[in-house]
Amino acid sequence: MMTTADIKVFKKTNFTDQKFSILIPTWNNLAYLQLCIESIKKNSFFNHQIIIHINEGTDGTKEWVEQQNFDYTISKENIGVCYALNICSTLAFTDYILYMNDDMYACKNWDKFLWDEINKMPIKLFFLSATAIEPKAQSICSIERNFGTDIQTFDEQK
Repeated sequence: MMTTADIKVFKKTNFTDQKFSILIPTWNNLAYLQLCIESIKKNSFFNHQIIIHINEGTDGTKEWVEQQNFDYTISKENIGVCYALNICSTLAFTDYILYMNDDMYACKNWDKFLWDEINKMPIKLFFLSATAIEPKAQSICSIERNFGTDIQTFDEQK
């Protein structure tokens, strides 16, 4: 049985100019995590705090995250997305928390569009959700466009 002693928390950043704290749980999915974070860095208008929860990390994720100097939490086994988000949210220091899966890709200026919507909100207690772009739409809340079905076939230029 896993205990809280099996979860470690590492605070690495101490910046003040970040707009969002982006929480990304991952479970031995290093190549996708790297693409996700690269898209955030490349396509963001603002600076953001990136916080990763590493479930197990037996695929080199832990070593890579440490090299990148991100804030992160880690568990020896998979604790699930809810607990992962709760534990890594303790490191957030911005006014806005954003959740991304490790296999998501952030489009150009995604955060500027989000920030513009936030500023239209009549009160500061809200929840906003994005629209997924998927090769095969899973619901009426997603857009069907095929930019690849895995990391090898992903067409970033499209």
